[in-house]
Amino acid sequence: MAGEYNLIDLNALSDDDINYEKHLSFVLYTLKHIHDRDTLKMLREAMYRCTKALIIDKGKDYVHTKLILWYSDSKIPAENKQLLEQLIVDNLPKEDTGHIMKTIADTYIEEGLNKGIAIGKSEGIALGKIKIARRMLRENTDVKFISSVTGLSIADISKLLN
Repeated sequence: MAGEYNLIDLNALSDDDINYEKHLSFVLYTLKHIHDRDTLKMLREAMYRCTKALIIDKGKDYVHTKLILWYSDSKIPAENKQLLEQLIVDNLPKEDTGHIMKTIADTYIEEGLNKGIAIGKSEGIALGKIKIARRMLRENTDVKFISSVTGLSIADISKLLN
């Protein structure tokens, strides 16, 4: 692990210096151009130049392709998502496009679920605090003490009294 390594400045390389016969060429090309203004144009060019890398990547369950498309998808405005889907359909074998698109969709679903879980937890915590405060109010507990225990403001606890 502490051995020799080569640092490659991709920006110093011309696009023609990338070996498009290798599996990593798709990754190298997209890393070199990831900040280009037109992400779809960059992906279209990458897929055109890296057809052999995509074939190699197919044998590895499109590990690089999925990561690049997933990352690039976040850089593409919502109104252009359909163009990204068309780019995938146009440049990958027909039998694989559904799998790749499902993988991208799965990441959206997972993000949505995680966001929903987080919202649900915070709402549940808030409702739990209110429930505890109500129970303490029924026991005639001091409002300041209820506030210190639940973290609710005295104004919120006063609202519960009414």
